[in-house]
Amino acid sequence: MPAPRQPLSIVPYVSVSETYTDNSQGTTQGRTELITEASAGVSLRAASARLQGYLDYELTGVLYARNSASDRVQHYLNAYLTGALVEKRVFVDVAGSVSQQVASVFGTRTANPASANDNRAEVSTFLITPYVNGRLGSVAEYQARLSMTKTSGDVSTLSDVTTKEASLQLAGDAKLYPFGWSAEMSRQTIDYSVGREYENDIAQAVLNWAVTSEVQLSLIGGKEANNFLGADKTSHNTWGARASWAPSERTSALVEGQRRFFGNAHKVTLAYRTPRTTWTFSDTRDVSTTPGQPRIGSLGTAYDVFFNQFATAFPDPVVRQQRVSEFLAYYGIDPRAQVISALLVSTATLERLQQLSFAWRGQRDVIVVSAVQSTARRLDQITSVLDDFSFTQEIRQRGLGVNLAHRLTPVSSLGVVASWQRVMGDDETTTLRSLGATLSAGLGRRSDGSLGIRHSRYSGASSYNETALTATFSMRF
Repeated sequence: MPAPRQPLSIVPYVSVSETYTDNSQGTTQGRTELITEASAGVSLRAASARLQGYLDYELTGVLYARNSASDRVQHYLNAYLTGALVEKRVFVDVAGSVSQQVASVFGTRTANPASANDNRAEVSTFLITPYVNGRLGSVAEYQARLSMTKTSGDVSTLSDVTTKEASLQLAGDAKLYPFGWSAEMSRQTIDYSVGREYENDIAQAVLNWAVTSEVQLSLIGGKEANNFLGADKTSHNTWGARASWAPSERTSALVEGQRRFFGNAHKVTLAYRTPRTTWTFSDTRDVSTTPGQPRIGSLGTAYDVFFNQFATAFPDPVVRQQRVSEFLAYYGIDPRAQVISALLVSTATLERLQQLSFAWRGQRDVIVVSAVQSTARRLDQITSVLDDFSFTQEIRQRGLGVNLAHRLTPVSSLGVVASWQRVMGDDETTTLRSLGATLSAGLGRRSDGSLGIRHSRYSGASSYNETALTATFSMRF
């Protein structure tokens, strides 16, 4: 039975971690170190008639016993709030994220973000979107939206990106069923602080045919004008088709293909879930203009998989977000873990991203397996900037992550995590392998503790091995 809404809940917490590592900097020689991480955070959930969403913020001080010059403060944020300024008419969405990422996918990478590794960046993204819903008589419904997104990093060589967009969406009246239509017009500017500004205008119409209650076919046509490929803005016709199939709330499939200014674009998504399993597959090829920016509402691969699986039990997204976070914490699974690294680049890119995930949960066991493959190249050939594409024409990444968790008792669990990530360029290949185990236990009604061991192997221009032991204590108030 779905959990009842609470209008507002605020849970502060603190945690302390001690990590002993035999290679704190990820170097060939290695250097032993004792790393202390002291964190204070707050989790907020809002589910009132006017305000809905969540905010998770954490401030962490990282202290090194031998290398105090590497001491630093890290921030973590994942927030999404939507507010109704005028009931059923005027809304505003606010979102934000702050996370630790690798500055260069070809640089030395470590399995622990607390390592004293210079190849890291704290990337922040903030979004505000006011919008208005309404009707145009009996003809159509509309949504007019403005949005501004700012992405920045704490490394001087990385580009800040400011994206501004205005859009108008129209959806035809349902009286035409089984036929329908929709249209969208948008104007977008993407300004890179290191690089140049892009302009992207799109006008597109979609004709829909509900063949049955489960199958819908669509024809797509329109025009787009942009300066992604050169200094001057050029216009291009776009056309394509879409087919979707949703025989039940547990099964869905969508296939879409379009002819765009850069060639062929496509989107394929398949999803199937049972009470205990979730299977998802996606394959997209499109333009990417937001380096390092996570999808709104996403924490990591394991979180996304169980957010889909819990849809039937908790249809309310705010309640579901809280239940998924509690479920992963109960089994000691890190919701923030990513299978591959984001590309922090300073120009528009053309990316193909393929993802396959499987999750199973039993009475006392959980298994999550995720495989990701991406291929990216610089779309803009006239801008000269220093980033990962300065040394290669194409960046290929492959990753595999496996989480196994078993409840030993009602208050303790054992988890095993294995990961593999490979980055390939024209002349360079790097590989990071990691295997770890963690024993977690509830120490009281509001406190938890864990002991973990991890071994990592990195191969590239500079190879290294690392073994680390970690003890963590956390308390909620």
